[in-house]
Amino acid sequence: MVGKIKAAVDTRRDSDFVVMARTDARAVHGFNAAIDRAHAYAEAGADILFVEACETDNEIRALPRQLPQRPLLMNMVIGGKTPIVPANELTELGYGLVLYANAALQGALLSLQRALAALKETRQLTEASGLVASFKERQGPTFGLGSDHVGTVRVKVPVTSGASAPSTPCQTVPSPLLTTS
Repeated sequence: MVGKIKAAVDTRRDSDFVVMARTDARAVHGFNAAIDRAHAYAEAGADILFVEACETDNEIRALPRQLPQRPLLMNMVIGGKTPIVPANELTELGYGLVLYANAALQGALLSLQRALAALKETRQLTEASGLVASFKERQGPTFGLGSDHVGTVRVKVPVTSGASAPSTPCQTVPSPLLTTS
């Protein structure tokens, strides 16, 4: 993987192109092995480091201390092995990006279950039930989110050596991604 990261960094032609390196070593080889791999990825030139599947609060708190040379990404999977930590606390710890992977999907599934259960019970659903979006929202080009929520999410993170803590708190964007501005 180190060779692939070096190749991506060496052939980068656009200053906005960011190389994020992910390791899943925590699950198989343990936390220290994941830290070692992340250090190697940073040395290879990765701009953002992502150590997947931390299993304890202590590991979440230790990552920014042990990997201060690059911005870090934390993945919050509701119901997963990683303890859920509020985005503002992760920002204070030094994380630059926070993903709430599958949060929108999990919310949508719950809404589907509730709407279909109500339909089964009452044999009808209306906008007034509060279980479905209005027709106008459904027909809108942005599904009720507004035009400012359409398109690519641009992420600006510090990529210089020694940059770990973001200068501004994480901001909520409409995708399951939380990011610094």
